[in-house]
Amino acid sequence: MTTRAHLPAAVAPLAVERLHSLVENRTVYALDGFELNVFETHQAAHRVQLRLDGLALTTMLRGKR
Repeated sequence: MTTRAHLPAAVAPLAVERLHSLVENRTVYALDGFELNVFETHQAAHRVQLRLDGLALTTMLRGKR
């Protein structure tokens, strides 16, 4: 029996004119039991405070921190 992995589609970055902020711009995709928060940064930033009120899994998709 062959096992096939399911990979979700990539989340495309927002167009610059749709951004609210160039640092840590947040887009939320929510369902009943969970939500996906995508943070985009389009300029160099230092000492950005990010507060999380529960369990969070974070990963960098592109670029470097």
